[in-house]
Amino acid sequence: MNEMTLSWKTDVQVKSKVVYYNANNKSQSLEIEEQEAGVYHEVRLQNLLPNTKYIYHIFTGDQLISGSSSQFFYTAPDSQTTQEITFWAMGDFGDHGKSVYVENQKAVSEAFKTVNPGKTDLWLWLGDHAYCCGTEEQYDRQVFNAYGPKLMNNIPVMPSPGNHEYYATGSGQADRKIPYFDIFSLPTQGEIGGISSKTEAYYSYNYGNVHLISLDSFGLDDGMYRLSDSRSRQYQWLIADLKANTLPWVIVYFHHPPYSSLSHVSDAEQELLDIRRNLVPVFDQYQVDLVLNGHSHVYERSFLMKDHTGSGLTFNPDIHQVQKTNGNYTAENAPYINKTEGTIYAVAGSAGRIDWNGLNIPLPCNAYTNHTEGGSLMIKVNDNRLDGSWITAGTEIKDRFTLFKNVNKVITRNVSYSENVTLAASWPGSYRWSDGSRGREVTLQPIKDTILVVSDSLGYLMDRFEIKVAPQPEVKLYFNEDQTFCRGQILTVRYEFAHLPEDTSGYFLQLLSSSGKVIEEFRFHRDFNQHHFMLPENLALNEEYYVSFKSDLEYISLVNTPTFRLEENAYAAFKSSGLMPYSDELKLDIEITGSLPATIFINEQPFTLTENLNTLIFHPPFPDYFEITQVTNSCGEGSFDVNGVSVLPPLSKMDAAIFNIYPNPGSEFVFIENTETLGPIFITLTDNKGIIKYRNINQGQSQKVPIENLPSGVYILSLQSQEKKFVKKIVVQ
Repeated sequence: MNEMTLSWKTDVQVKSKVVYYNANNKSQSLEIEEQEAGVYHEVRLQNLLPNTKYIYHIFTGDQLISGSSSQFFYTAPDSQTTQEITFWAMGDFGDHGKSVYVENQKAVSEAFKTVNPGKTDLWLWLGDHAYCCGTEEQYDRQVFNAYGPKLMNNIPVMPSPGNHEYYATGSGQADRKIPYFDIFSLPTQGEIGGISSKTEAYYSYNYGNVHLISLDSFGLDDGMYRLSDSRSRQYQWLIADLKANTLPWVIVYFHHPPYSSLSHVSDAEQELLDIRRNLVPVFDQYQVDLVLNGHSHVYERSFLMKDHTGSGLTFNPDIHQVQKTNGNYTAENAPYINKTEGTIYAVAGSAGRIDWNGLNIPLPCNAYTNHTEGGSLMIKVNDNRLDGSWITAGTEIKDRFTLFKNVNKVITRNVSYSENVTLAASWPGSYRWSDGSRGREVTLQPIKDTILVVSDSLGYLMDRFEIKVAPQPEVKLYFNEDQTFCRGQILTVRYEFAHLPEDTSGYFLQLLSSSGKVIEEFRFHRDFNQHHFMLPENLALNEEYYVSFKSDLEYISLVNTPTFRLEENAYAAFKSSGLMPYSDELKLDIEITGSLPATIFINEQPFTLTENLNTLIFHPPFPDYFEITQVTNSCGEGSFDVNGVSVLPPLSKMDAAIFNIYPNPGSEFVFIENTETLGPIFITLTDNKGIIKYRNINQGQSQKVPIENLPSGVYILSLQSQEKKFVKKIVVQ
C-alpha cells in the first residue's frame, strides 16, 4: 500500500491543499492542491514509501484548518514483512438512540486505546456504523465526531456496509445510491492488492502478509442478487479473488453472520442461512482464516471449524471441529497449530449497540460468547502467527484465540565444520531452547553433529533442528626428504588437504620465522599439490623458519612443515698456505665453513670433509704444489682461498754443477743453463708462501725465467727432471 486517501468536509465551499512529509524527513515536504472548491474534499497521496509514518496538514490558502505532529498515518509494510500488524474490528457502533449505547461506544474505544496504546494499522468496520439510516448527518455526529480526531485522523478506515447504511433511501438496496458511498473512497481497481471489483460495495486489498476482503451482504447486484447468490457478480468476484491470492493470511469481513444466536438468530433468518449454506463452502475451499461480522449486538466466536452448513444443532465436534481446542493458548488450552484448513467466525457487533435476544442458547460451534458486555476485537498478525483478543468496555480481554501456520518443524541443516549457524524458531512468541537459550534465534558453531530443540513456554510448539556437520577441514604441509634449504634456491612445499570449502580464493601459504614474522606469502591453489618458491637471499642464517597455511577458517586442522635452518655455502682454505718442508707424510690442514659435509677438490682430486678443521695426509710421490680447485656442499658451488701450499723438495739430489744459474740476485731475468743432457726439466718459481709465480718445461740447454714484474724478495726455484730434483733460492732486487 503505497498510497493513502484523505477525506474531509468543510462548512463552506473552499479549495484546500494537503502538505505532507515523511516523519523522518520534514525538510522534504510535498503538497497537493485541489483544482476546484467544494465542501467535500478528497486527496489521494501516491508514491509513498512502504512501512513509513507520514505527517500531514490541511490548509485553506495559508490557513491551517487541520494538522499537527499528532496527525499522521502509516503506510503498509510489504508482503514479506514479519513485523506485527494490528487490526481493530468492530460493528454496530454509531447509535445514539440510547445513552447506554453512547456510553458503550465511548468505553469500548477508550478500552481499546488503553490495551493497545501503540500503532493501529487498520480499522475494520463491520457495518451498521451510523443508526438508524446511515445518513451524512448521522455519520458526522455519531461516528466522526464521536470518535474524534485522535482516532479518525490517524487510523485508516476500511469499512463494509450493513443493512442500516442502506436505509438512507427507499431504493438504496437495489441502486446503492446511499451516502455511504459518498462518504468513503474505497479501492475498486485492485490498486492496493486483490483483483478489481469495479465497485466500492465490495473490494479486496493487501496489508503486509494479510489479504483482506470486504463484502456487501445487503446490497443487490443488478438490483436482484445478494452476496450469497451464486449468480451475483459479487459471489463470482469473491471466488476469483480468493483463487488469485498468494498471501498466507486471509481475513474476510461483512455485516451478516453465518453463525449467531444471541441477538439475531442465524438458524431463523433466511439471509443468514443463505450465507451459511452458500459462502461457508467457499471459505472452506479457499482456507479463509478468519471471518468477521456484525449485525448481532453481542460477541460470539467459533472454534476453528469447517464443512458445517446445516442448522446450529447439527454441529458435531468430531466432524466439524478441525482441532479439539478453543484456541485460547493457555496452560489448559492449546492454540491452533499448523492451521491449513477451517475458519474461525467472530461476531463483533457490540461496539456501540448491545442487545440480547433473551435466548441464552449459544451455538455449539462457538468457543466463547458474551452478550452482557460491549467490546471490540483486536487482531494481531505477526509473521505466521495470528492472535485475536476481544477487549471489553471494562478493558478486560475475555477471549483470546491464536493460530499458527507452518510450525513444529523438523529441519535438517548441512553445515561446514564450525560454521556460524543461526537457528530461528518458526513462530513469534516464547522460547525455550535445549541449550538454555531464550530468544527466538540462537547462533552456534558446531564441530560435530548436533540436535537442538526449541519449544514455547507452554509446550505446545516444538521445532527440532538436526545439524549435520561436515568433517573438519585439514591441511598438511611437508617437505621432500631430500629438500635442501639454501638462500637463493627453490623450496618445494607439498600439501595434502581434505574437506576445504570450494572457494579457497582467500587462502595462502606463508613462509614465517620461528618468531612468527611473515617473510613471504603465496596464494594457495587447490588444483595442485605443491608449491615452488625461491628462498630470499636476505634470510638470516641464525633463525629457524617454517611454512604455514593461512585462511579465515581458524578451525582448520593444520600441520605445518617442520622448522628448518638455512644451510650455508662452503668456503675452504689451507690453514697455513705457503711453504712446507718435504716429509714422507705430508699433512695439510684444511679449514672449511658452511654446511657440512662438503667436498673439496685439491689439484682436482675430491675429498669429503665433515668437520670445520680437517687434516689431509699425503705420501710421496706428491706434487710440489697443492691448490684448492673447487668446493661444493648441499647448497652447490662454494668458494675458496686461491693461495696454495708449496712443498720444499728434499735435499738436492742433483749436482749443482749441472746448472749455471745467474744472475743471482737479479732484476729482469734469471738464466738457467744445463751442463748435462737431462731430458725435460720442470721449472717452478714460487714465493715464500708457496704461490707459483712461474712454471714451464725446459726442453733445451738453457731457459730464461722472467722476474722483472716480481716484487723484491726471496723466491724458490725448483728444477725437476724425471729422476732428479734441484732447489735453489734466488733473490729478486
